[in-house]
Amino acid sequence: MSEMSLDQIQLMPGGNPTGYITGLPVSSLIQVLELERKTCTLQVFAGGKKGSLYVRRGVVLDAETDTLRGEDAAISILGWESAQIKIVESCNVTDRVIQYSLTRLILDASRRKDEQNAAKDFYSDLQQAICLIEGNHFKEAHALITNHLKTNPTDCKAWLWFSRCLGSLQAISAALAKCTQLAPDNLQVIEELRKLEHAYLHVKASPVRRCPFCWSPLDRIANHCHYCKAKLIISQALRQNSLEQVESKFLIDAITRYTDVVAREKNVKAMFYLSLANCNLNKVEEALDLLNEASRGNPDNKFLSDQLTTVVNHMAARLTIYENTVAAQTKEAAPILSAVQPKKKKILVVEDSPTTRKVIVLTLKPKGYTLVEAQDGLEALSKIDQERPDLILLDIILPKMDGYRILSIIRKSPELRDTPVILLTSKDSLMSKVKGKLAGSTAYLTKPFEPKDLVEAVRKHIR
Repeated sequence: MSEMSLDQIQLMPGGNPTGYITGLPVSSLIQVLELERKTCTLQVFAGGKKGSLYVRRGVVLDAETDTLRGEDAAISILGWESAQIKIVESCNVTDRVIQYSLTRLILDASRRKDEQNAAKDFYSDLQQAICLIEGNHFKEAHALITNHLKTNPTDCKAWLWFSRCLGSLQAISAALAKCTQLAPDNLQVIEELRKLEHAYLHVKASPVRRCPFCWSPLDRIANHCHYCKAKLIISQALRQNSLEQVESKFLIDAITRYTDVVAREKNVKAMFYLSLANCNLNKVEEALDLLNEASRGNPDNKFLSDQLTTVVNHMAARLTIYENTVAAQTKEAAPILSAVQPKKKKILVVEDSPTTRKVIVLTLKPKGYTLVEAQDGLEALSKIDQERPDLILLDIILPKMDGYRILSIIRKSPELRDTPVILLTSKDSLMSKVKGKLAGSTAYLTKPFEPKDLVEAVRKHIR
């Protein structure tokens, strides 16, 4: 796999003999650690502030600054600019304090930074143009950057960004020729010229589009980037071998960029590209979360709805494959397993009300069951994948994905379809019960229910 690795980062020009990394956003480094499943502590210093991020197998477990702890500390550190970072090859934290996903931490950090900068309501024409280009507003950016170049014709950075507004290879070539005249040794310009060479080999017609991750010029109908190898269609990005080919450093940079865009504006395209980048990196749950958020904010957008369905179906298929593997292994090990003490039955409680979850746990735990909790639909899918419960208590009205949709996914899996699912609802109507039965529920409990009724229903259906 060709990607930006931790070893490469530590050898970057920004590194120094004292072991500190500079010139790299904390958010980009933390994504590399996640990809490589590293265990370490990041000591971060910026503007007189200091903080630590504790990472175990690529997961940010905890964070702290002088005044903050947990999610707030992580969000603050991820927003620090011009930071010096030292990697300590150990992590003395074992318990996970931070429950947010890395994508959410980075997104919240970007939003907070944007809010802090809101008071500085001044942007040059070039700065505004760059923000517009990053948000895929090319027409508006073209006018601003053209105006800037009239008074600043020797601005190499402006010519480079101007080249990204253009729709033909000839015009792009002319703009980059200006860059080469002004700064022949500029590494970013040299890489843009490499992308242009690739484009001349692969692009068949104008106008061109841009790769949403590496900015390489592409055919309008291209379904993958010939330069960074990223897939541009979610169904292809979800294939298992996609990560083996992609230049992940471009995807990491793009996630940081589009996170900033989403923090600045409501941008459906940026949200989709965030999801697509995560699919290319095999971070399917992150992609599902982002697509679901985008789809809820744009309920009439059929494209987003279709993409969300694609990811959901992929996760359902992955559950089936996993279950088939487990079933085969279990069958082979049957003689050994028969001599082992039976494990406690595991129950997944999917309920957005903390009070109701607590009541259920306090009722069932003393009966000898192991209880696992999920507070929304997407977390439920993840816990089903990780925990393999023997029975599921599933609320119908949930954030992010309702109980009927989750039940439908479960019943489509050959190995999961026999898992007992008891629906929980406050709607005691004939239509709700009929809909639950059609979706494949095992039983129905109407809230509020008596503890004895809950215990009786569980004992009746769990095996």
